[in-house]
Amino acid sequence: MSRLALRFVVLLAVVLAGCNGLPAGSSDNSTITPADVPTDSTIETSSGQLAPGVFPVGVNASALAHAHARALNSTTFTIQTNRTYRYPNGTVRRWISSETIVESVSSPQFKMYSRTNFSPSFRDDRETRIVTYEQWHTDDHWYQRQIFANNTTTYRTNPPSPVDSFQWSRGWMIENTLTDVEAQVTPHDRNGSTYYRIEGPVSSEYAVSSSDNQNNATQWLLVDSNGLVHEHHMNTTLSGPNVTTQRIHLSTSYNDIHSATIPRPSWVDTARKRTNAMNQTESDDKRNSTRTTSQ
Repeated sequence: MSRLALRFVVLLAVVLAGCNGLPAGSSDNSTITPADVPTDSTIETSSGQLAPGVFPVGVNASALAHAHARALNSTTFTIQTNRTYRYPNGTVRRWISSETIVESVSSPQFKMYSRTNFSPSFRDDRETRIVTYEQWHTDDHWYQRQIFANNTTTYRTNPPSPVDSFQWSRGWMIENTLTDVEAQVTPHDRNGSTYYRIEGPVSSEYAVSSSDNQNNATQWLLVDSNGLVHEHHMNTTLSGPNVTTQRIHLSTSYNDIHSATIPRPSWVDTARKRTNAMNQTESDDKRNSTRTTSQ
């Protein structure tokens, strides 16, 4: 799969495993027994299932993630993602906001439009920084548009990149964040329907930030009885030597399920013309290079 299709993936985060405390009056050489961290198998055998992969005492990360992907297969939906960086006093330092509309015709074929906006302070204050990045993906084409701070625009094209529902529904993120974590599950009523709020640390399989100075990463998810994740929120703090202390909040929501529509961007025709012209120029250059070499 292309690097762009895997842009969502990142690494890092630490899960702290608890241990039994020493009773009063114990000597220093007493044996300390680490507390057991629930695994998928122990969770499943300990209680009845509330939703696919969701139990009163915890979560089977893989089962929940795949149920989420199945619920979004062969339908349309919108993914709204916001990443916000704040100073300790609450002031926003920078942000990224994106909206992705997906129509999964049948895995691995899918249609997608996404738009990502970056705050002015997200990158160095240079004229070449990107402020908006868009993608338009169909069975036949995959076009990208980049708008820079100096109002210039570039276009790119790639062959379509088929991926399965586990990727474009972000099931991989749900699984990676929940793997082997001690999560709490609480019933939650919303508009007369029962959902389940899952809370706990973020697994070491996933990182909210690529920085090595990430601390205290936590998360909560809101899941329905079919295993569909409607909301997923993560928080962490960056701090350390030569690092500006800041709090990161990453929120992902799944909306307009079964009713989302994918617009055809007005810039697609321009992207097609310009990328076709670029491809033709590259093809001519290759032919000319071959003729020169053969002479």
